[in-house]
Amino acid sequence: MRANQASRRRRFGWRGALILAALVGIGAAWLAFRRSASSMTRTASGDARGAGDGFHRPERHVRDSVPRGVVLIVELEVAALRANDLTRGLWDAVSSIDGQGNVTALCGFHPLERIATLALVVPEDDSAGFGVVASGPLDQGSLLACAATVVKARGGTPVREIRGEFGVLVDSAAALSGAELMVREGGPLVLAEPKFSAAVRAVVAGQAPSLAGDAAHQGERAIVGDGALVATATLTPEHRRRLREELATAHVTDAFAHLLSGGLSIRIGPTLAVHGTLLCDEAASCSEVGAAVRTAFRQAQQSPSALALGITEVLGRVRVDVDRDRINLRAHLPFEEALGVVQRMLSRARRSGSMDSQR
Repeated sequence: MRANQASRRRRFGWRGALILAALVGIGAAWLAFRRSASSMTRTASGDARGAGDGFHRPERHVRDSVPRGVVLIVELEVAALRANDLTRGLWDAVSSIDGQGNVTALCGFHPLERIATLALVVPEDDSAGFGVVASGPLDQGSLLACAATVVKARGGTPVREIRGEFGVLVDSAAALSGAELMVREGGPLVLAEPKFSAAVRAVVAGQAPSLAGDAAHQGERAIVGDGALVATATLTPEHRRRLREELATAHVTDAFAHLLSGGLSIRIGPTLAVHGTLLCDEAASCSEVGAAVRTAFRQAQQSPSALALGITEVLGRVRVDVDRDRINLRAHLPFEEALGVVQRMLSRARRSGSMDSQR
């Protein structure tokens, strides 16, 4: 029992950090791209739809397949990110598998070429782990065959099963991992632990409600609008209580525990446009959070990383506005300037990776 409780506390440590990063740093475009480079890992208005991003709109939106009870969802419009000069370097970084070479050479195609939207989902239920859900005109047979090839190349033992409309692939040799790949003809694709995968199957079968009907998440999405990256987050009372405890331990103001939800969108067009929003449960706390965020940006301007990347001026352009219980963060950056920043980030990440491999 104690081991289980300790495990849950450790798990909430990274979950709490992930949630807090999504909510508190939600307007910082540089941070979003920095995380993408280092880890390599839409109810909007008609005017906002497809504003320069060249979205492919599948009939079934990715949120239609995601179960309710989600803390954080981050959506990536894969086709737009692959086609854009600003983010093509990130695509190149995920085109190979450590020690196995290029995915296209192994499978004859790259799986991401078949995907329209990719979403990282963190459920409220700690025991469900987290999942990746993808939508698009997906071919079940070829994707599962590709996954089996990759598993074999890594020394695993792929096993295929059928569960309802989904084909499922697991690596029976990976005793310490419960992750499974699940694909339905025409989408969605799911990479997750079994509990989350089962929840997705229930949604697709019409047996459980989807995130598309969640008022809090969809409300935040409507505010920030469409983008090549869209994220929304909500905190349950229990998560806020636990977050308050962690903030106290870290000697950080507990005003952040008054955050209820937030959203972020990053649009790529003639300018890189970032819109972040945070909702608080009271105006006084929102004012304190807004002040803390402004201070964080001022401090970030003088950080060694900002100076090395040449983004001190960029950080200075982020506007933080507080209107009662709502905080909005906005920034606009000319495309060429944004491209230069991303190229410097990727170059620095490659140098860092090269040094790590030589140690």
